Amino acid sequence: MKTPLAVLAAAVLLAGTIIVPRAFAVSQQNQPPAAAPAPAAGNFVQQMIDQHLSWVDSAEKNGQLTPEQAQSWRQHLDSMRDFHTEYGLGMMGGNYSGFCHGGEVGPSNNTPSK
Repeated sequence: MKTPLAVLAAAVLLAGTIIVPRAFAVSQQNQPPAAAPAPAAGNFVQQMIDQHLSWVDSAEKNGQLTPEQAQSWRQHLDSMRDFHTEYGLGMMGGNYSGFCHGGEVGPSNNTPSK
């Protein structure tokens, strides 16, 4: 009596490990594509850079950074602001998806599409 029950339990577990993931995969395939980033994304970039600049100012004031290091950080953050303002937040922000698939969005718009 125990052997048929064990075989049945094993069959149910095996079927569950195959059917359940496939059901979730099918439901995700039927989802509409993600919407374009909100126009407020530029505000997020500015907020992020401002927060980092605040950290640099605080670290310089507390002696954790030298004035030269702080200036280097400020220059880096300025270049990051310019980059993210122009190109978005990268793949996580969704702005690079067109570039990855041959679109006109990305670091070099002069690159021919394939």
